[in-house]
Amino acid sequence: MFVAGLKFAAENPELTLMGNWVFKNKGRPIYNEIVDIGLQNAQNVYTELLELAISRSEIRDDIDINFVSHTISSMNISAVEYYFQSVRGEETDMQKLDENIIGTVDLLIDFIKYGIGTQKKGGNDND
Repeated sequence: MFVAGLKFAAENPELTLMGNWVFKNKGRPIYNEIVDIGLQNAQNVYTELLELAISRSEIRDDIDINFVSHTISSMNISAVEYYFQSVRGEETDMQKLDENIIGTVDLLIDFIKYGIGTQKKGGNDND
């Protein structure tokens, strides 16, 4: 989904300019309003994807779907902010996204799939 979003941004520069403007206004009410709307829309998408994944036995069926969809949506926003603050260094020109954002997305996916525990990838210990 992230890669599709990047392709969409590249193909729609006028919308990307709006995204630049939003990120440059962090801390202002308009930023919070736009992010809240985006967060709710993302949560709806993730809720559907999680339900599908549960039906396919791809993820545990005992998760709190609302919590997980909210958390993943929030982490997506945080990953983009991390990319611009730590990888790009305060340059928030979304038209200049590079392959490093994919590395940041990979970090997020790894975190979602494997967490931060000492259990190795592929293990089956639930602790």
